Amino acid sequence: VSGCRPTEHARRMPRRPAPLPPSIDPAAFTVDDARRAGVTWSRLQSSDLRRLRHGIYGPAGPAAVSVREWTMDEIRAYQRRHPDVVVSHETAARLHGLTVPARLLAPGAVHVSVGTSGGRPVQAGLVPHRIEVPEGQRMTRGGVLVTTPARTLWDLCAARSALTERDVVAAGDALLYPPWLPGGGRGDPAYTPEELVRSLAERGRFRGRGLARAALARMRVGADSPRETRLRLALVDAGLPEPEVQCRLDPSDRRAPTVDLGYRPWRLALQYEGEHHRTAEQQARDVLRDRWCADHDWLSIKVMWADARNDYADVVARVRRRAAAFGG
Repeated sequence: VSGCRPTEHARRMPRRPAPLPPSIDPAAFTVDDARRAGVTWSRLQSSDLRRLRHGIYGPAGPAAVSVREWTMDEIRAYQRRHPDVVVSHETAARLHGLTVPARLLAPGAVHVSVGTSGGRPVQAGLVPHRIEVPEGQRMTRGGVLVTTPARTLWDLCAARSALTERDVVAAGDALLYPPWLPGGGRGDPAYTPEELVRSLAERGRFRGRGLARAALARMRVGADSPRETRLRLALVDAGLPEPEVQCRLDPSDRRAPTVDLGYRPWRLALQYEGEHHRTAEQQARDVLRDRWCADHDWLSIKVMWADARNDYADVVARVRRRAAAFGG
């Protein structure tokens, strides 16, 4: 009835918080974002918001900061507050999907490069590195400022990452790999060999540069998988000549198959049997390849994942026997 006093229940009803301004990212925003948008301090204390990190707010939720990993939204908000902070090292490797050991890609603390001047950003779950990152070695991925894939790989060559030379070569080969396109044919690789050389030169002096230079000299274009790279390196480290990557068995014959690795002087083909060889189409190509090898007096050695357990010792022995048969 008009004019009646509100009931006790109505007086106790909580007031719904006012909506945030459109300029605010509701997933995660900084105190500075709120101040610029005219959001008051009392609004930040409303029940629909909570403090995610020091100086960062977002939707209310049960997770505790001490046990919760940083989200992409929080990283973006943090970088708005600290625009010179660049995500790097293991975190950048995870964002780029670099071909490095899985232990470096496990979720965890966020690694950031903060430069050599000024103080380090102190936040739970952040690992700061006092390293300068020039503009040419930065890029944006998912709205996050991050070191480029090549720069990330060189940063991981530091001794504390415990990368082996083969680890770095496998990651570099993946950056040089021209990917297959859905409709057929090859796309552009992430880097050319010349671009990798230039990026290492731009990195300057750092601990781990010797490892990076040694690995860079062994990187090759064309390796379809890290296992192929590791097989090639195992053959060379065993004292054998380096095989040809993506070897077309008869360059003058367009119908001749191309194999992962080949020793043309010994008429020897090496093919890594990965998961993609389980498809009917690939199995058909494998049969035609093996028939071609048999018809043209090429020996085809199939390599499987289990061969890696003893560093491809059986494959190395088979290659040696084939070389000996040709007087190699």
